[in-house]
Amino acid sequence: MVTNDGAAAATDVAVLSPVPGYTSLTTNSVTLNGTNVASLAPAVRIAIPLLAAGNGAVLRYDLTVGTPPVGVDYVTNRATATWHELTRTEVADNDSSGSDPTSDDGTDDSEDVGTDTGDDDPTVLPVTVPVTSFAITSSTCLPTGHEIRWESQDAILYRIEASSNLTSFVPVATGIVPTPPENVWTNAAPCGQAFIRVVGYR
Repeated sequence: MVTNDGAAAATDVAVLSPVPGYTSLTTNSVTLNGTNVASLAPAVRIAIPLLAAGNGAVLRYDLTVGTPPVGVDYVTNRATATWHELTRTEVADNDSSGSDPTSDDGTDDSEDVGTDTGDDDPTVLPVTVPVTSFAITSSTCLPTGHEIRWESQDAILYRIEASSNLTSFVPVATGIVPTPPENVWTNAAPCGQAFIRVVGYR
């Protein structure tokens, strides 16, 4: 929401919100005060000709989260607003009542240090699917190799890691797709003495 807290109207208000990495803007999802408006990726750009004193405008849009690489757990969204009457940029604060788990850190964004907001934070949203606890249900030496079975969960990838000393593990298989309720993996190499673990990740 863009709010005019001043005593006079703001004209030629421009709101810019770049589409975060690993996401895409959903077609026809951008609305201003409930009305669909046109905006093209890679950023949402909305023009508000007049924003009266004390009034606000609600900008909404939907993003589709893709498949971030391993290690990327969050997407960050940062919006700014400019207007004709003053040559400065205001950076949006996060929505503490929404889905953003972050708390205000009391620090102004470098782009609008010293402005009235006094505190700016981008909206940070988790994109990972939590990996719930799961157990290895069996570990069997078969004529075809070492077979591992474990409890499986949708939307989680798995990798098999091996170690000879419980200190340093190396991956022996990655990107194993889930097959709930149980995954089965067989190492074609002959069985040997090793420590095996299964790691779930998104």
